[in-house]
Amino acid sequence: MAVTIDKIFGKIGEFRQYQWYILTLMGYFLLSVGALNGMIVVFITAEPEWKCVDGYMNNTVCRFNKSITLTSDDYKARCKMPREAWTFVDDFTSIVTEYDLVCDDSIFLSIAQSCGWVGMVIGLLIGGYLSDKYGRRIMVGSGYAINTIVSFIVVFPKYYIVFIVCRVIFGLGSGFENSSSFSLLTEFTTEKYHSRLGIGYFVFWTVGLMILPLIAFLAHEWRTFALITALCAAPTLLLVWLIPESPRWLLLNNKEKEARNQLLKIAKINKKTLPDDDLEKPVILEQRTSFRQLFSSWKVAKITLISWNLW
Repeated sequence: MAVTIDKIFGKIGEFRQYQWYILTLMGYFLLSVGALNGMIVVFITAEPEWKCVDGYMNNTVCRFNKSITLTSDDYKARCKMPREAWTFVDDFTSIVTEYDLVCDDSIFLSIAQSCGWVGMVIGLLIGGYLSDKYGRRIMVGSGYAINTIVSFIVVFPKYYIVFIVCRVIFGLGSGFENSSSFSLLTEFTTEKYHSRLGIGYFVFWTVGLMILPLIAFLAHEWRTFALITALCAAPTLLLVWLIPESPRWLLLNNKEKEARNQLLKIAKINKKTLPDDDLEKPVILEQRTSFRQLFSSWKVAKITLISWNLW
């Protein structure tokens, strides 16, 4: 008699050594690639204070004898001055200082800050479909590998357009990994432990966000900053090959032999014995849905609104 994969996990371990292994592996990817290199844009697009050049200070061209902060009412006063009359305060560098993205060119800063999200939307739209068709492993692995490579590329070119292209590609890779990583992680256990794995996974994200300001504090030059975060993610190019395929996906796609081999590996690491029972193929219930179902009840609507707000 065939048994469900949930019952198999109940016998070979729902949250033991193997689940900790996959959580740590995926967590490292999220920390080093997702948090450190994904959110670096907050710092490398920052706009420093500015001040009058010595030869122009206290005259009719540039009348300020102190640094002008971002919140100052006079922050845009430089837009009416000759470019040689003012300069950035050299506390740190960013793409703003390198490409002079101020005044009439400030629109290019907004593009740099938002273009990654455009790539992510595209990645999310196609990533889910590709994940179901070709597997979780290939989408998660390719997403993190693409983003690691792009994180190195963005350090070296001197042209603004190259930076934009890199950020769009990074967003695309983020869409690939985000559409599949959580599914891959939770498909190695039963529903009982989904929330624990999910919380543990995003602890790595939080740690990455805590580390990022420290790197920014130590690295004042934006390319050095980007290189450090890229180096933190470099092992990803080797570790992505260790990502296992979801046994649930394998079973669903009529790859029972591969699914059993994967479950045998899990059982071995968890120091359990895999039963000889046949595996029951998961049943997919096809049902037409609509946008309105996101608000079909107060409970569902509350979850929908909270998720929107968090994202």
